[in-house]
Amino acid sequence: MKIIPVTTLFIIGILSAASILADQQAYISENDALRAAEMLNPGAVLRAYCEPCGDDAAEDIKIKSVEAVATGYQTYWEVLVNGSGIDLAYTYVDFDGRWQNMAIVFGLEVSDVPQFLDGEEMTAEEDQAMAKRRFKEVEIEMETVLADASSDLDKQSHKLLIDSQRAWLTYRDVMVEYEITIIDHEGEVERAQYFILERLTRQRIKDLDRSQYQ
Repeated sequence: MKIIPVTTLFIIGILSAASILADQQAYISENDALRAAEMLNPGAVLRAYCEPCGDDAAEDIKIKSVEAVATGYQTYWEVLVNGSGIDLAYTYVDFDGRWQNMAIVFGLEVSDVPQFLDGEEMTAEEDQAMAKRRFKEVEIEMETVLADASSDLDKQSHKLLIDSQRAWLTYRDVMVEYEITIIDHEGEVERAQYFILERLTRQRIKDLDRSQYQ
């Protein structure tokens, strides 16, 4: 049996850890990639900062080109800036007057990354406003998906889709009401409501994408 040197195992471990750190939201959904590409305009500046990687400071990158492309792996897409793929978890954009983490702005799951580059936490009012805005954006996205889904349906299938959507809206409202009841702090209710609505709506969009109506 061939013995692998301890040094080699150590290097493999380091490379594996680096790979994990370097890929939180690099491979994303087509919709998120298109939204990100739309937000990153050529001529503007983004800031790259990976706190888990040990970066000392953010690096300014002037955007010369940007595009959303399929990765070729499953259904994942990525965003290319100046020809190179970026990870939204380590990308910061000037949004609402502050350098904010792009993945967090889009409501994507990240870990061990600051929300803002200035080190200040978001106020309760800012947090609630962002939660509301994200829900409104995903609500518009769902309306677009429904419109596309129903465009080629016959009358009976269209009715089934409408009935399904009405049933889902009832389910959504019941789930929101239930989840709100388990929140301890009264001041967090409205903010939490928007987060719940966003999560349920994103799931509905995924279900629609996988359904017979597409």
